[in-house]
Amino acid sequence: MHGYQVEIAVGGFSGGIYDEARRGKFLNAEEPTPEIRALLKKDAWNHYRVVCQGDHIQTWVNGVKVTDLHDNMTASGFIGLQVHGVGALAEPLEVRWRNLRLRELPASK
Repeated sequence: MHGYQVEIAVGGFSGGIYDEARRGKFLNAEEPTPEIRALLKKDAWNHYRVVCQGDHIQTWVNGVKVTDLHDNMTASGFIGLQVHGVGALAEPLEVRWRNLRLRELPASK
């Protein structure tokens, strides 16, 4: 699998766009600020909004805009929910999603 990945990481670049298995880097222009690193609440429900329209990708985490970029490497694809391997953790990793909604947007002009 390759393509755009919206990051979910406590203390990390939550809402950042990582180019998985291709360029191998975050596409956001700058490093995450301390405020962005603090957006994701551990052991709580967090709200993500992702808007992809044409080459324009935007993300919000808990109501705060994190990403607003244009990248034209991939014009179409599919949406997947993924948990990466996390190595030898003392406890199993658990991720849950709820109220997942998808909406097709009109073609951008």
